[in-house]
Amino acid sequence: MSFTRFTGIEQVISFFQKALRNKRIAHAYCFYGSHDTAKELFAKELVKAIHCEEKRDDACGSCRSCRQIEHGNHLDVVTLQPEGSLIKIDQLRQLQQSFRYKSSSSKPKVVMIHHAEKMRAEAANSLLKFLEEPATPMVAILLTDQVQSLLPTIRSRCQQIRFPSLSPHIRSQQWQQYGLSTELAKLFAHLHLTLPSEEKSIDPNEWQRRITQIIKWNEAILKSQSQALLQLESEWFKQELEQNHLPLLLDILLLWDRELLLFMESGQTFLFPSWFEDIKKQAFTNEPKPLIQGFQQIMNARMQLENTFLQPKNIMERLVLELSTPTSESVPDTFQAID
Repeated sequence: MSFTRFTGIEQVISFFQKALRNKRIAHAYCFYGSHDTAKELFAKELVKAIHCEEKRDDACGSCRSCRQIEHGNHLDVVTLQPEGSLIKIDQLRQLQQSFRYKSSSSKPKVVMIHHAEKMRAEAANSLLKFLEEPATPMVAILLTDQVQSLLPTIRSRCQQIRFPSLSPHIRSQQWQQYGLSTELAKLFAHLHLTLPSEEKSIDPNEWQRRITQIIKWNEAILKSQSQALLQLESEWFKQELEQNHLPLLLDILLLWDRELLLFMESGQTFLFPSWFEDIKKQAFTNEPKPLIQGFQQIMNARMQLENTFLQPKNIMERLVLELSTPTSESVPDTFQAID
C-alpha cells in the first residue's frame, strides 16, 4: 500500500518518514483519533516500513517482510486485540514473555495494541511496566479512539500522534481507490467505516443487497409492526447478527431516514440515488415527525448494542416497537443537506 495511498495526514507521514530516514523511531507511540481515521492501516504500513528490506522511509509492499506483516505471520510483529470486551492481563503477560527474546533480524520487535483503552487496572499496570522496562529493542504502537481513557502514566511513556478526522469528500476519495463506485464510496464515507487492508476485498453486490434489505425493513417498520418484527427472524438478519453487523445496520438506517427527510424538503437524493424510487415511495407515504422522533430511538439502540450484557435481538425488537409507536414530542422542522 505504502504511505502514498493516504490522504489528509501529510504531516504524520512526513514526521515518520524523517524518523525512518534518521533511524529515530521511538520505542512507544500512541495513535489516537476517531475510528474512521485509518490510524490502524497507517500503523500497519509503518510497521512494514520499519521492517522493509528494500526502502528506508516507506514500505515497498513486495519484500518478504512486507508480505509477512500484511498476512500477519511475521515472527517479530505481534498484534494484540481485546478478547471479548477487554484486553486481559494474561495477554499482557504472554506479550512480555515473547518480547524477552531477541528479534530474528536486526530490526526491532513491534507490537500493535488495538483498542488500548480497553483494559482494567491490572492489565494497564502490566502494560506500563512493559513500556518502562523493555527487555529487547522494540516498538509499541497503541491505537485508541479514546485517548483520555488511557492511564496518564501510559500516555506519558508514548509519543502521542493525533490522526485528524477527514472530511466526507476525502474519505470518499479514499474509498474510490478500493474500486468502489462514487455512490458507494460516498455512502461509506458518511458511515465512517474503517478502510480495510489490501488483502480484504469489498463486495459491492453484498452491500447493495444489505442496503436494499434495510430499506425494506424500514418500509415494514413504517407500515406494519408485525412485518418488521417478522423480518428479524429472516435469514439475512440472522447472518448480520452472527457477523456483529447490527450497529452498521442502524447506521445505514439513520442515513436512510435522514435521506427521506431531506427528500421531503428538497425533492433531491444525496446518498441513495440507486434507490430513488424507494425514497419517493416512502417519502410520499409518511410524515416527517415520526421519522425525526425515530432518530433518538435508533441512536439509543445503537448505544445499547455496545453493551455486552444486553441481547442484540431484544434491542432490535424493542426498537421496532418504539419506531412504530411515535411519541407526541415536538421536533425541529428542517434538516441540513449532506455534503
